[in-house]
Amino acid sequence: MRYRTFVSIAAVLMAAGASFAAEDDAESRVSSVEVGPPGPVRPPAESVVVGGGSVSRFLFAAGSNFRPRSSDTTFSYSGGGCMSRDSSAGDSWFTYDVDLPQGSVIDFLRLYYYDTDGTYDVDSNLWAFDGAGASQLLAQAAGSGSPGFSNVGSGFFAHPVDTLNQSYSIVVSIQGGVGSTVRLCGVRLRYQFVDPIFADGFETGDTSAWVGQSP
Repeated sequence: MRYRTFVSIAAVLMAAGASFAAEDDAESRVSSVEVGPPGPVRPPAESVVVGGGSVSRFLFAAGSNFRPRSSDTTFSYSGGGCMSRDSSAGDSWFTYDVDLPQGSVIDFLRLYYYDTDGTYDVDSNLWAFDGAGASQLLAQAAGSGSPGFSNVGSGFFAHPVDTLNQSYSIVVSIQGGVGSTVRLCGVRLRYQFVDPIFADGFETGDTSAWVGQSP
């Protein structure tokens, strides 16, 4: 009886060893597959993640999402998310309403455009309005020259989003340009947002939100 028990145990151990060996062999085959290096990635300088529980997020609006400020302005879709003016009627201003989380901090504006006109350019502005007639220019990014497809940044700034007291809008001007040689292709905002999961300060070392009583 002891001999049979020993033989049974040995058989079980040998089967388990074969299974482990098969798994090890499969893992080695997978790990031996060579993965080539990723292609070149050249993000704009502002696309970074910052510490302290704050995360960089982006709002990217295509040019075709902008609407003319004047009802007399005519415009056309130029393809690839871009739009252009059709005539000099009305004015050159196009707007886009910005909706961001309360308490986030806007810190960068980037304009995407197309321009092969040596005279006219595309200009973008980020504005805050208080509903009582006051406005505040927060940032500006202006194209120049005739580079074809290009983009330009505003430089860094910091404006806390206060949805109780302010509304926000991106206003873009196609300065006198008429036709597809001058196009608005998009505007991107970067903003910093603290995810509620980090609100207790545990990850950042900020204990001001801690309480001394049990829930």
